[in-house]
Amino acid sequence: TFVMRVEASDLDDPLTPHGALRYDIHSLFHIDRRTGIITTRTVVGLDRERVARFSLVVMASDMEGDARISLSTTATAIITITDINDHAPEFTSRTWTGTVRENAVGVPVTMALLSVIDADEVGTAAWRVRYSLRGGGAGGAAWGAGDPQDLFAVETDPATNDGRIVVVKPLDFEMASSYKLIVVVDNEEPSVKSAWTPPQSTATVHGDVEDENEAPLFEPRLQQVRLSEGVALGSVVTTLVARDPDSAQKQSLRYGKLRVPGDWLEVDAVSGVVSTAAEIDRESPLVRDSVYTATFLATDNGSPASASGTSTLRLLLSDVNDNAPTAAVWPPGAAACPHGGVTVMAADEDQDPNGRPFRFQLAPGVGGDKWKVRQVDANSSQLLARSPLPEGLHWVELVVWDSGTPPLGAVRRLQVPVCAACDHRGLCRRGDGAGASAVAVATIVVLVILLGLLGSLLLAVAFKRRRHGDKAGRWSLAELHGDLT
Repeated sequence: TFVMRVEASDLDDPLTPHGALRYDIHSLFHIDRRTGIITTRTVVGLDRERVARFSLVVMASDMEGDARISLSTTATAIITITDINDHAPEFTSRTWTGTVRENAVGVPVTMALLSVIDADEVGTAAWRVRYSLRGGGAGGAAWGAGDPQDLFAVETDPATNDGRIVVVKPLDFEMASSYKLIVVVDNEEPSVKSAWTPPQSTATVHGDVEDENEAPLFEPRLQQVRLSEGVALGSVVTTLVARDPDSAQKQSLRYGKLRVPGDWLEVDAVSGVVSTAAEIDRESPLVRDSVYTATFLATDNGSPASASGTSTLRLLLSDVNDNAPTAAVWPPGAAACPHGGVTVMAADEDQDPNGRPFRFQLAPGVGGDKWKVRQVDANSSQLLARSPLPEGLHWVELVVWDSGTPPLGAVRRLQVPVCAACDHRGLCRRGDGAGASAVAVATIVVLVILLGLLGSLLLAVAFKRRRHGDKAGRWSLAELHGDLT
């Protein structure tokens, strides 16, 4: 390998023996006697880890190097040996042990740091190391190829080459209470293979998993039960089932309520049986889209602290005919003509088929002799006057039935305003009835305003007289008339 070239000069004529120079060197290096080019003589001994720098004394002689008659001089050639990756990293120990908490993620295995030694130059790619998991097992069982579940990883400190094993996925004590990992180390830079290069260094890490108290698990976590509204109190709805994942710990579970709107349900603390504790009403504000939702707990008696899991119960409520229909004049505030009528609209909180079509009939009693009923469609009917009715408010009672099995009905008392007269379209004329009353009210308001203005004028005249010296403070009607004028 070419290393460098040294040059010497001689003031004598180079074409004569007096200026014909020859070089010589005695070391691991060779120098061309004529050109001064230095090359390596052998690789044996060129080990940077043993000798990182050579200082060579080079002699140049004239007279073609004839030691008897030549003149000579010397110079120093400094040769620095650059590093190659000819030393593999080696673990300082073949075995490490540690512990890790169950379900912990991103935490290191508690043990001494993995450490290696590498004779190559510190800070170079030939010295910096990489750790990898090449084998191991759970509970001592061999995996054969790395960490198949990718539960662990090795982090490297680039300043020290120390390694730290961390957990990247939660460990389950009940699945495996211990792990054995095989860790392999190599350099960032590929090693230079030679006859004396050692094989890759490996180490074994034994890790124990610390058991933790885990929350109970419901099976299933979400239950949906179909139930008719209005079932009897104490009816069994379902049975909650939870299990404790901590099989190594002997624990008992108790069930309880977390969120049960209206306290409609109860749960047995030991058996998990859920039963009704109040009336189940599909039309209640606690129910959305016929679904009632409650949440329950299962709590263990673990140590050092108990743990709880949750389960959601959805009741898919089916409708029963438990609401009688309502009725009202439509549109609100509509008035009837003396010879006409009004529309009555019915509604029901129950779903079909427990709602429409509705049936309307006059109830015996209030207003029944003045009106008759004509069905319009499934939701409405018309109240028609049997004979001309006087202007004012009239009461009438209707019985409205739904289509449930059996049908449910209720008496609804309606107030129907009747106007004085109607136009050709059958609508109350403006100015009649309520309109005439509005005109009368407006007239009264105008009169009150005029009286107030008259009083203000009288007070103004009185103050004027007082300012003009009328000590008696009296005036005649003629004078008052003149002032007002």
